[in-house]
Formats: sequence, C-alpha cells, structure tokens
Amino acid sequence: MKKLLLLLFISVSTIFANEAKTVAVATLEKLISKNAIIIDIRAIDKQKEEGIIPNSYRIPFDSFEEKKLKKWKYNLTKVVKSAHQSFALVSEDGKIAEKLANELVKAGYKKVYFLKGGFNSWKNEDKKVVF
Repeated sequence: MKKLLLLLFISVSTIFANEAKTVAVATLEKLISKNAIIIDIRAIDKQKEEGIIPNSYRIPFDSFEEKKLKKWKYNLTKVVKSAHQSFALVSEDGKIAEKLANELVKAGYKKVYFLKGGFNSWKNEDKKVVF
C-alpha cells in the first residue's frame, strides 16, 4: 500500500511539475525586482495603445501554428538565453500566456510564469506602464 501511495504521489508531482506557474501582480513585481524577464506577447498595436510593464520585452505572439510558433521560440531565445532562466509571459487576459507558457514547459523551459489575468490585471491595480 505504501508503494502504491508513493507511486501515486510521484505521478501527480510529475504531472504538476510540467506546468507553468501562474503569478499574481504582487508576485510578478517580486520577480521583476529579482531581474526576471517579462515578455509581453500582446499585439504591437495593443502594446502601443495601452503601454507595457516597465522593462518588458516585446515579442508579440499570434498563433500556435507550428511554423509561427517555431519562429516565435527563436525570437524568445534572443532574450531568454537558458532553459533555466526565469521569465514571465503577459497576454491581454492571461489565457494565451498560460497556454503558451505550458507549451514552453513541454519544450524544456524550467522557470516559466504567466501573469494571472494578464495585462488587464496589471492595469486594474493601477501599476506603472511605459510606452
């Protein structure tokens, strides 16, 4: 019975270890203070219209289509130099960032975060943005 429980625990831990981590605005601010990379994946026109989180990189994402995803990942490697480097994705409402973050975890990235509620949550808490 103990072996069965241990096996179950390991299986569940493995499943959850292979997912990106969601962060709230306050946690994202802590990551920023520790020099984590923030990547805004919203469309350029949205970034220009609404601003971005200070020190964010602009790497717009528009499709999970294999060819476009491969190109986007290539652009990511210009900013995130190691699979062990911490970074967080920010989309409009957090949904696309979550899906993309989980894809990146499957691809081997270890410290991938996404902002819960996306840029909308950042704005709703009246946090600083830059243009």
